[in-house]
Formats: sequence, structure tokens, C-alpha cells
Amino acid sequence: MQLKDISVRSKLFIGFTLLIIPTLLVAYSGWGGIESLNRRSTRIESIDQLGFYSRDMRIQGQAFSLDDTPEQASQWLKVTNLFAGELQSIGAGSKIPRNQQLTQQAEELLKRYRALQQTRMSLSAEQSKSREGGAKIGDDLTERLKTLLHARQETEQVVAQQQLSELFAASQKMRLELRSYRAAPSAAQQQRVNQSLDQARTELQDVVTYVSAEQFQTIQDLIEAYARYFALQVDLQAKVAETRQGLDQNIQKLLDISNELKNFQSELRQADMSSAKYSLLGWLLAIIALSLATAWIITRSIVTPLRETIRLAEQVASGDLTAHVAITRKDELGMLQSTMQRMTGNLRALISELRDGVVQMASAAEELSAITEQTRAGATAQKVETEQIATAMQQMTATIGEVARNAGQASGAAREATLKTREGDQAVGQVITQIEALAQEVDTTQATMESLKQDADRIGGVLDVIKAVAEQTNLLALNAAIEAARAGEAGRGFAVVADEVRSLAQRTRSSTDEIAALIASLHGSTDQMSAALDRNIQLTASSVDLTRQAGAVLGSVSTAVNEIESMNEQIAAAVEQQSAAGEDISRSVVKVHEVTDQTAAASEETARSSGELARLSLQLQELAGRFKVS
Repeated sequence: MQLKDISVRSKLFIGFTLLIIPTLLVAYSGWGGIESLNRRSTRIESIDQLGFYSRDMRIQGQAFSLDDTPEQASQWLKVTNLFAGELQSIGAGSKIPRNQQLTQQAEELLKRYRALQQTRMSLSAEQSKSREGGAKIGDDLTERLKTLLHARQETEQVVAQQQLSELFAASQKMRLELRSYRAAPSAAQQQRVNQSLDQARTELQDVVTYVSAEQFQTIQDLIEAYARYFALQVDLQAKVAETRQGLDQNIQKLLDISNELKNFQSELRQADMSSAKYSLLGWLLAIIALSLATAWIITRSIVTPLRETIRLAEQVASGDLTAHVAITRKDELGMLQSTMQRMTGNLRALISELRDGVVQMASAAEELSAITEQTRAGATAQKVETEQIATAMQQMTATIGEVARNAGQASGAAREATLKTREGDQAVGQVITQIEALAQEVDTTQATMESLKQDADRIGGVLDVIKAVAEQTNLLALNAAIEAARAGEAGRGFAVVADEVRSLAQRTRSSTDEIAALIASLHGSTDQMSAALDRNIQLTASSVDLTRQAGAVLGSVSTAVNEIESMNEQIAAAVEQQSAAGEDISRSVVKVHEVTDQTAAASEETARSSGELARLSLQLQELAGRFKVS
């Protein structure tokens, strides 16, 4: 069937349908693009959450290294489970091979991370159990050495006391060095612990003549047990360091995969935006071309035969009934030409048929008018929907701008937080320096107290000698008094001298007893001062460790704030891209709105033409009524 054989109504229906269908496809394409961007943005947010959980896992792991309590272990496992749930959600909602590959890699890394996590917790439990055993060994060694030292003090064996005191000091130094190694493991500290163990073994050999074989063997077994405990601590610490390195490597790989997933989703979102843009542009160009082609075809198929019919009517109106037109059309205009052709051949016979044809034409004009009215209503509704879409796009663009400003403010706040964190780190460094200086002064004081104690021990030895001399002098004075009494009057003067010497010896003994009591009191005070200094050393070491931990935490906070600042800048850049895309879509919607206005105007023009055609049909009916058929 040729185009000229199709009715005018069908032509108009087909023409406007060809315009409406691409318009609907444009709307569908725009809607699909918006939905795709929304899905990509949601997935990027999920991937960002994955990165946050990765950093939380690293922080909780470091916190567990500082405080290996069950509560901290529970927090670590909790954030790991959150990461696993988010990763499973991301993997379940993706069908792209690249996304699935990255998700599978992350799941494999998470499995290895969980295995290392369990190993780290097991090592922590072993360390705690080992520390309890080591503390018990150290306490047992300390108590046995104190017992031996007190026993030698009661027997007043000065050399034995001095040797046992040096062995006791070596054992305490051994324990102190091991505590320092547990607080800050290093090769240098490990060497110092080994040196203190060797010193304790050497000091033990020096007291072999002052203790029994059983006591010597017991102390030697305790020192060797403490050495084995230290070797176990070194082995566990090496395993902990290896496990911690593996955990850090896995976390870094998970962060890299998270960033790669995010970058890939950003590329997909950019591709979706480009696809939607080109799709909208292509459909708009297709609508414009189709509109022009449809208008040209419909105009040509209606106006050309209509002009031929007008020329035929003018000839008939002028009285030339011999006019003849070759009729090749089968539409309404062809029917009109055929009718007029038959009218020129047999006007009187065809008056009735002409009247019927006019009625049919009027009915067709009314139907055409109704269809045109429906088309105009549809175009008006489409115009309203297009205006709503344009308004929504403008609101979305404004919202994106607000998000960009907020992201910029957040980035500024993050930079300020970084500066404050650096200042705090510097302050912590100064505190560590002051505390270490204090620790050195305390060590010096302790050494001075040990020297004072040794001097007091030497004074005690001298007093023992003086005491012995006084006792001998007293005995000699007593013997002299006895001999003077035997001599009678001749020895009376000698007896007086002997009494004075005896009195002097007794005062000397009394003075030595008082000095011995003072030395014993001095010993007690120095022991108390030494214990207090030991506690001060321990507190100072603990303060240094805590301050260093605070510095490490401030460093972690500074790193996290820098990462937040970087992410805010990335968010701001992404929001600016979204704003540009929103403006492009808004301009495209405005173009669709303009095309819709043109369609509505064409519909109104067609409606006016249909009304004019109906009016013309009525006039033809009136003219046909003037003819008489009988």
C-alpha cells in the first residue's frame, strides 16, 4: 500500500505516533540514566564504608597490641565481622566480572586476615600465661635471695652480705631489663637482658662459698628458668611481630582493593553519564529529524492533492464542466477529486451522491478534530511533566552544590585537626624527654644509695673491730684491778687507773652499740629508699611507655585525619562532576521541553485546520441543499 492510498487520519495518527514514541524513549533513557547514577553512587558509598571498616580493623588491631583484654578482642572481632558483612553485600549486588574478581580477592585476604587475627590472639594468651610463670619465678628468686641476705646479716658476715647484695642487685636488674624488653622489644634491649643474665650467673659463682650446695643449685635453677622464660618471650615476640606484619600487609591490600573498587565504580559512573548524555542527544536529533520528515511528508501528501482539487473546484465554479483530472489516490482527497470529477460529468445525477459524500466528509472532519484534540491534550500533559523534570533537575543541581560546599568546609576542619595533632605529638615528645631525664636522675640516686649502704657496711665492720678491742681492754682492766688489789696499798694507784680504763672501755662499747644501732637504722632507711627508687623507676618506665603510646595514637589520629581530608577533596571533586552532569541533563530536559512546545503548537494548528474543515463541510451541505433533485 502506497502512502497516497492511506487516509489522512491514519497519516496524522502515524506521524504523531512517530513523534510520541521517541519522546517516550527520551524520557525512559533519561530516567534510566538517573537510576544508573543513583545505583553507582550507592555502591560507591558502600565501598567507602568498606574502607572505613578496614581502617577501623587496623586501629582495633593496634589497640589490641597495647591492651590484649577480652573486651578489646571482642571489639576487634566486631569490626572484622562488620567488614565481612559489607563485603558480602557488595559482592552479592554486582554482576560485573571485574567487581566480582576484586570482591573475591578481598574475601581471600579477609580469610587470611582472620587466620592471622586468631593467631595473634593465641600468641597474646601464650604471652599472658608466660608472664605469669616468669613473675612467679622472679618472685621466688627474690624471696630466696632476701632470706639468704637476712641470714648473713644476723651472723654479721660482712663479705658474704656484700656478695649476696650484689647477687640480689643483679637479679633485680635482670628482672628490670626483662620488663623493659616486654615494654619495648628491640635487639639492643635483648642484648642488655642477656648481659644481665650473664652478670647474675657471674655473681652467683662469687657466692658459692657462702651458701650451701642445695641453696646454690636452687638459685642457679631459678636463674636458668628465668633465662628460659626470657627465651620464650623472645620467640613469642618474634611470632607476634611476624603476625602483626602480616595483618598490616593484609589491611593495606584490603585498602588498595577498596580504592580500586571505588575507582572502577567511578569509571562506570562516568561511562553511564556519557552513555546517557549521548543517548539523549541521539534521541533528540532523531526526534528533530523525524519531525521534519513527518511534517514534510504529511504536508506534501495533503497540500498537493488539495491544491489540485481547488483548481478543479475553481474550474467548476467558473462554469467549465469539461475539466478532467486523473485520479490516482484513494484517500479522502482522492475521494474528493473523484466526486468532483463525477460532478462535472453528470452534475444533476450526482447531487444526491455529493450530499452523502459531504456528510461523510463532515463526520471524518469531526473524528479528525477529536483525534487532534486528544493529541493536543497528550502534548500538554507531556509539557507539564517535562517542566516538572526540569524543576527537579534544578533542585538536584542546587543540592549537589551545597554538598560540594560542605565537603570543602569538612576538608578545612580536617586540616586544622592535623595541625592540632602535630602540636600534641611535639608536646608528647617533650614529655618523654623530661621523663627519661628524671629516670636517669633516679638511677643516679639509686647508685648513690647503694654506695652509701656499702659505706655503712664498712663502718659496721670497723665498729666490730672497735667493739672487740673494747672488750679486750675491759678484760685487761679487770685483770689489772685484780692484780692491784693483790698488791694492796702499793697497787692502789694502779687500781684507780685500771678502773678508769675499764670505765673508758665500757663507754666505748656503749658508743659502738649506739653507732651499730644507728647503722642498722641507716640500713633500714636505705633499703626503704632503694625500694622507693625501684618503684619510681618502674613508674617512670611505665610513664615513658604510656607517653610513647599516646604519641603513637596521636600519629595514627594524624594519619586518619589526613586520609579524611583526602577523601573530602575526592568527594568535592566527585560532587563537582555530578553538578556538571546535572546541568547537562537539565539543559537536555529544556530542549525536550522546547520540542514538546513545538509539538503542542503543531497539534493546536491541526485542531484549527480540522475545525475549518468541519465548517467547510457544513457550507457544502448548505450549498448542496440548494440543488433540486426532482
